[in-house]
Amino acid sequence: MKNLKVLGGAGAAGLVAAALIAVPVFACQPQGKIVKTVQDVTSKSAVSDANDASSALGVTQGDILTYTVTVSNQETQVGSKGEDQMTNTVLTDTLPDGVQLVSNPGQATITENLGTIPAKGSVTKNYQVKVTATTDGAVLTNKACYTSGSNLGSKYNQSGCDEAIVRVSVPA
Repeated sequence: MKNLKVLGGAGAAGLVAAALIAVPVFACQPQGKIVKTVQDVTSKSAVSDANDASSALGVTQGDILTYTVTVSNQETQVGSKGEDQMTNTVLTDTLPDGVQLVSNPGQATITENLGTIPAKGSVTKNYQVKVTATTDGAVLTNKACYTSGSNLGSKYNQSGCDEAIVRVSVPA
């Protein structure tokens, strides 16, 4: 059996330094971000990133809205072994009561497989809804979320959500 000598704090510092060296450090890793905007196509409004009731886009019952959702990988360095990539990325958007998907009025949840998003990459999805709310002043919050994996393991998985909010006016 060998004896190990520890000389004061230097031995502890050496062990800490050795532990820090043993932890893998990645030069790049996925950095996901989601942005959801809304535009009233009927009134030809500006695109709005309304994230709360005070900044809600004013719409009218019967208007057609375009929701745009962009999921991006904000990592700026490209990895040599795919360590920068957001893998198996999935977008899920559950429509609130008061709107219906133009292309499929009975569908309340939109799920999109976005695949792999590399460093500096993004995927944008657009879809249109019709405002069906019948309550004047109703505030409709539409929230989209994404999840993604990583080639670096589950510790580097990504997820996030963003909202687009509208306030409905119902004609008398």
